[in-house]
Amino acid sequence: MNEDDRPIEESITTRKRQNDNEYSDEVKRRNIETGRTNLRFDFFENNSIGNADVSSLLEKLTTIKQQLNDVKSLLSDKDIIDWNRHTAYMNTASTIVPYLREKLNIEIGTQAWAKMYEILANFDLINDVNKNPLLTTLHLCEAPGAFISALNHFLVTREENRNIEWQWFAQTLNPYYEHDESTVAMLIDDDRIIYHTIDEKHWDFGIDNSGNIMNEENINYYISRFQSMDIHLKGNSEVYVICIDFNRDKFTNCFSDNLEIKSSPYSSSFVNQLIQCSELLQFNQINTIKHNLNCFENRSKKFNKKLSKLKENVLNQYLDRCQIRELLSSDRHLLKADLESKYSYQHNNRITRTGTFNNQHQIDIDTVQGQIHNGFFCLICSNNKINDLCHACQLSSQIISDRSLSISHIYIGELIASKQIILDCVYGKKTKAIRNSCFCNRYLLELCSKIDIYTVSSNEKLIDLKSIKKSSAVEISHEQFERLERFTRDYEINLQCENGVYYVQSAPLLTRLQASVIYMLTRTFEQTSVYVIPSSSPHLLFVFETTQKAINDEYKTVEQEISSSKSSTLLQFVHMHQLLDQHFTFNLIQANNICLQLKYVT
Repeated sequence: MNEDDRPIEESITTRKRQNDNEYSDEVKRRNIETGRTNLRFDFFENNSIGNADVSSLLEKLTTIKQQLNDVKSLLSDKDIIDWNRHTAYMNTASTIVPYLREKLNIEIGTQAWAKMYEILANFDLINDVNKNPLLTTLHLCEAPGAFISALNHFLVTREENRNIEWQWFAQTLNPYYEHDESTVAMLIDDDRIIYHTIDEKHWDFGIDNSGNIMNEENINYYISRFQSMDIHLKGNSEVYVICIDFNRDKFTNCFSDNLEIKSSPYSSSFVNQLIQCSELLQFNQINTIKHNLNCFENRSKKFNKKLSKLKENVLNQYLDRCQIRELLSSDRHLLKADLESKYSYQHNNRITRTGTFNNQHQIDIDTVQGQIHNGFFCLICSNNKINDLCHACQLSSQIISDRSLSISHIYIGELIASKQIILDCVYGKKTKAIRNSCFCNRYLLELCSKIDIYTVSSNEKLIDLKSIKKSSAVEISHEQFERLERFTRDYEINLQCENGVYYVQSAPLLTRLQASVIYMLTRTFEQTSVYVIPSSSPHLLFVFETTQKAINDEYKTVEQEISSSKSSTLLQFVHMHQLLDQHFTFNLIQANNICLQLKYVT
């Protein structure tokens, strides 16, 4: 479960005083009914000798986990959609985030934002600006960026923080990396903060560019890069452990010379506190689940009215505790208006599974086919309030319905790259079985995971290129073509020429490297058109045309720069702002999505 999935009251830190062994059930019940969410558990430092029985600790924690799972199993026969709708309604904190979005102009309106701001407002985590005006933060597993956004809001809207000089660094699974099945399930779709701040060198995706913090090489890389920095905030997206007064010497002594963590015995005091904390968190979660079960399909008008009042109380409590002020247009923003208008969002729509938690209905081909006919995966039709399908979706639906139809090609549109290339060479580890791409719907890739989408049959008959060639188009010199052909071949693209028409025939174009090459070709020629060829092996066709023999020779500079760079695996050489510019990417995403749909159903 990620940071945005749980209600605030289930994930906020809880408090149990040193001498209080148990809260009474009555107190616990009253806390939930009044909507109190400011529970926390404080660990206190104890220098007693470590002699606790670790095996006994693990046994106890396993029992606590099993008891919680036993309660969760009561949900097995509940309809997934109905239960999710019910728990969303029952969440007493459900009005907080909508209020923050609408009234206070927060940039990333999520539960995680609200949690982080509550932590900042209730704990003294920001250094005294009079003693040290520099604040350095490192954010781990940060996507979509709610913690960074909340911290920015906290700093710029409070007068006492305005003179703080803030530098931040972050890592997360790279949303632009071509992940395989081992990491794609953990990927967060929302890349707004990353897209808007990637040019400022805040993000570090590790040695392999994946951002996978479970990779040992990446772990060692991050340690070596950040261990010497004076980091003021350590971030985590699951359990919120707030640590104050960092002792660097003690921390450093926890590691051996080769950066392995030294094993050390736990004190009985720490173990007892850990068990108490786990039991209290478990109780609150069990209580919430049972409360939701009791109210499932059993909510009266009186109950709903009481719940509505409770939500209002929780919102007011939150606002009183946090004292959040509106983010003004004159304040520092992470999301920049000039970039927002250019960004092409790929809308990773996915078909939701139905049924119960214990017996989820599988997504069959008929269900997918029905959604394709509705334009579900189309960037145009999925946002179209009118039920009319775009021309490309109409043709693809006809082909899917009647395979005998003779449709040679589906015209998608033009790719436009009007600005000079911003060179940004990115290196890392290449992926073989791609399960993520910023140039198509990721769910479609998942559906196509068991079929070969990467090859185009060598027996494919090329469509009549003369029929789509513009009469004003001219041929470039043989020398220019050879140089272009050689360069593109080195980077996964095969540029060809037939009857004076320059084209690339390709499987769905999924990688940043391939997109970089197509972007460069689009800059080189005056016009680039993209088609889907709905043959027995559906594929893409890019046609490049010019009306002048003297083509843009920007590619020569690109070629020289790349050849003088690192010798490791090149993943990208055009800046992400240009690769995701809607004038270039929109029709590329459309073409890939339609091609993948045809591959899936055929």
